[in-house]
Amino acid sequence: MLKLIRKFVVAYALCLLGVSACRSPAIYPPDKTAAVNGTRLAYTESGRGAPVVFVHGALSDTRAWAGQKDAIASQFRFIAYSMRYHSPNDWQDDGSMYNIPTHASDLAAFVKSLNTGPVHLVGHSFGGHVAAQVAMEHPELVKSLVLEEASIFTVLDSPGGKAVVEAFFRSVPSIKAELNTDGSAKATEMMIDSVLEDPQAWEKAPPLWSTMWRDNAKTLGPFLSAAPPPIDCSRVGTIKAPTLIIEGANSARFFHEIDSKLLQCIAGSERVSVPKADHLVQVRDAEAVNEAILGFLTRHP
Repeated sequence: MLKLIRKFVVAYALCLLGVSACRSPAIYPPDKTAAVNGTRLAYTESGRGAPVVFVHGALSDTRAWAGQKDAIASQFRFIAYSMRYHSPNDWQDDGSMYNIPTHASDLAAFVKSLNTGPVHLVGHSFGGHVAAQVAMEHPELVKSLVLEEASIFTVLDSPGGKAVVEAFFRSVPSIKAELNTDGSAKATEMMIDSVLEDPQAWEKAPPLWSTMWRDNAKTLGPFLSAAPPPIDCSRVGTIKAPTLIIEGANSARFFHEIDSKLLQCIAGSERVSVPKADHLVQVRDAEAVNEAILGFLTRHP
């Protein structure tokens, strides 16, 4: 806890000096921690009412939801946490436990630690996979589920689907080679450019996000080494919580294919496509995303 307080003080001082590392002091650094599975997870919360827990994606932390905090907190209890290994949490090991099962177990324990009963879960990309895993394994903890381009690519098990997955991950060997040669800085930039399918994606990214990615660059190696659980359509189909799928209209085909498959697999699920948005949909059009989430949560209190 003392280390977290020190980090907060340093970050706040940087804010006062105008340093971009703290462009969103209202959400970062998180001001609370929860003891979970032998580690501590930092989180921030705001508002009152039914709890809505936000799960960030790879290379991210609570800052990923800066655009959602005020809107959601106006009607619900907004809660965003940083996953194990992600800033500003301390590392308890070398990152070897970085995988979906670990993060899902942590999320389930985190939800239980809130002592609120079932919560609404909102997950982006890798965090969407983590949130979906909890919905499958611990349905009693999930009131509803919002998947924002969840990266559950193992559902694409047809020949055509596998070809889409293979094409999307074609750049991973070169990213890993860069990671092994010069470390995580350049490799992280390459990863962002690849995921957004734009060779200038890093350069054009919002300052808050590029700073966040740099702060979490150390997680890239463990993330790329983690094999996903072999989840197929029948397994995802066990999700009974009301489910909303949000995607950016300009995102990679990889995410659209996954979303279409999830829509087929999860009974009663809904989909919202945000025009002119890519994989960073919650920042490209925060208003549209907030409207979709709030409308969905209102219908499924």
